[in-house]
Amino acid sequence: MKAIVVDQEKEGQPLRWEEVEDPVYGDEEVLVDIHTTAVNRADLLQRAGQYPPPPGASEYLGLEMAGIVVETGEKVGKWQPGERVCALLAGGGYAEQVAVPQIVWDRRRAGVESQDAEAQARPRAHVPSFSRPGSFGADGEDVEGPESDFAAV
Repeated sequence: MKAIVVDQEKEGQPLRWEEVEDPVYGDEEVLVDIHTTAVNRADLLQRAGQYPPPPGASEYLGLEMAGIVVETGEKVGKWQPGERVCALLAGGGYAEQVAVPQIVWDRRRAGVESQDAEAQARPRAHVPSFSRPGSFGADGEDVEGPESDFAAV
């Protein structure tokens, strides 16, 4: 598998696309082929050493992704190989594959192709913004958000 790796030894800490170990998934995890990822502020902070990943997280950057399930752990009952999913991650989104606990997933809606940026924007922006019944408008007015296009976990 390949992943983007931060070269800590070189000035400017350049990013390199290189061969790395395949992720190992557990009994309650899903292994996904990543088709889409994104760069957000938290990724930049992690690269700068200002937002450390939680213990046990992937050593590779990337806090969100969209892709297709390829394997499931023995205790995973909700997801099947071939399903299109997206997720927020503790790390590992800048790779070809990632192993993620089954409880942090959303199904991608039908018709959203893997190249579509919408599939990637939804986990970071849409889900937190519209996971509650109402949200606040610019003037503080309570307004309803759009219905979710995901089957939330």
